[in-house]
Amino acid sequence: MKFASRYIFVVMLSVIGWFTMSGCMSSSSGTPIEKDKLSRISKGVTTRSEMEAMFGAPTSLIIMPDGSGKRMATWHHSQTDAHANGKSWIPIVGPWIGGAEATSQNQNLQVTYNKAEVVEDFVYSGGTTTGDSSAWGSHTQTTADTPVTTH
Repeated sequence: MKFASRYIFVVMLSVIGWFTMSGCMSSSSGTPIEKDKLSRISKGVTTRSEMEAMFGAPTSLIIMPDGSGKRMATWHHSQTDAHANGKSWIPIVGPWIGGAEATSQNQNLQVTYNKAEVVEDFVYSGGTTTGDSSAWGSHTQTTADTPVTTH
């Protein structure tokens, strides 16, 4: 009887460990770009300080090497979530019939400021990619956001 209770304990511990160590992954970088704020950007009017008030500090800011005094600011956000699908949890056959599903979202806002630090030009791009994979193959689908440029 002592052997049986040890066996059950080991099996339960293994199952708990299996559920704990497998299944999900998430990563994120940058701050999400709120697309409704893009309509507030006006070429020749919006200042760098107004941009930073709307979107926070840019991911990068460089001085253009052409000597014009222009600057280019970039805001970038990416978010990825992945998890094993439900079939993966089926005992014995799960590793062969299961698989993983993932969603990745990317957003980029690039702004060029003139020497007076007023928006000269900007472009926004972004999109979402979803995919799944299993022992039998994989499938991906990408949906692009509507690009937004100067107006």
